[in-house]
Amino acid sequence: NKVPGLSFWGGILGGWLTLYFLARRKKLNFWQLADIASVGLLGGLILSDIGCFLGGCDVGSRSSALFAVTMVGSIGKRWPIQIIEALFLTVSLINIWSQATHFHQRGKIVSLAFIYTGIAKLVLEPLKQDHSGLIFSVVFILLGSTIFYRLTNQTPLAHLKVLGQFLVKFFTDPKARKDVVQSLSKTWYNQKTAIGWKLRNLKKVLRRSNVKFS
Repeated sequence: NKVPGLSFWGGILGGWLTLYFLARRKKLNFWQLADIASVGLLGGLILSDIGCFLGGCDVGSRSSALFAVTMVGSIGKRWPIQIIEALFLTVSLINIWSQATHFHQRGKIVSLAFIYTGIAKLVLEPLKQDHSGLIFSVVFILLGSTIFYRLTNQTPLAHLKVLGQFLVKFFTDPKARKDVVQSLSKTWYNQKTAIGWKLRNLKKVLRRSNVKFS
């Protein structure tokens, strides 16, 4: 129907159905396979966003912002929406990676991946040139939320209550705000340190493989 055609959303639908019938045929647990596949999905989306940025697909709307860029095949400078989305999805992947590599309820990882992907695409939709993915983003969030609450036997009202209590405390208690800032600062420091060590190890591996940087 060309809205948006068999692109990202068509691939998701085809992959979901293929995984479902494969699990039934091989008598495997579908939710366990979906959890594994969703981690690869996020990684693949990050790489595809970078590819779109370099190739000029899924471009952002025209912009005069300082960090607007010229895209292949497009007139005028554009929002680097592909890189922004890749960053959003990278944060999402980091968030679910620790849960995916430890014990978790089957189906939880794929539900979170759907929610995070839907939110990232929904938030960035106004900055895109093509807005045909708006409805699909909402459907993705609703689908992920439905899977999450059905499998975990939790209710959205309980989470909304906790969120409301947190927001009230955050805006009324200076100590709560200080604790949040300290927690974010600590998390950022830990992530930065971990990335730094990984880069150092990567350089050692490349050096042993006789790879030289010019």
